[in-house]
Amino acid sequence: MHSWQEMLKTFEDVKDYLQSPIPFISWGFATFISAITGPFGTYALDSLGFRFLFWGGILLIATLYYLTVSFAVRNLRPSWGYLRYTATACYFFTATYSLFIVHIIRQIYPPEVLPSPWMILFTVGYMATAIITTVRWLKIKRENDAD
Repeated sequence: MHSWQEMLKTFEDVKDYLQSPIPFISWGFATFISAITGPFGTYALDSLGFRFLFWGGILLIATLYYLTVSFAVRNLRPSWGYLRYTATACYFFTATYSLFIVHIIRQIYPPEVLPSPWMILFTVGYMATAIITTVRWLKIKRENDAD
């Protein structure tokens, strides 16, 4: 059984990581790209201002949630290497966050414009987590090179 201390460590790790500008730069860049390109049909349906609000919120929640999941897996399985705990976190994040995205999109948009749940799963699972994971890996690599 795992201890409450491991979860407290997870929240401390997320808080420490958020003191770096990297997650905010990544979030801002992803929000900008999503607002400009309007994925899942939002380009045709929404104004630019709404797309910035919508995608900014969706991606902020995704960033915070993925970081929490990732650090939780790392703290619960400290013997796992970066690739193993990151892959596990990606799978868990994708399965749970994709359901959230499908629910949100169904609340806002009419059914005839909804993208395939598989497209959402692919985009959330492989695009969003790939960006966050790559940025974290680059940060870790930079810190290790500095030592």
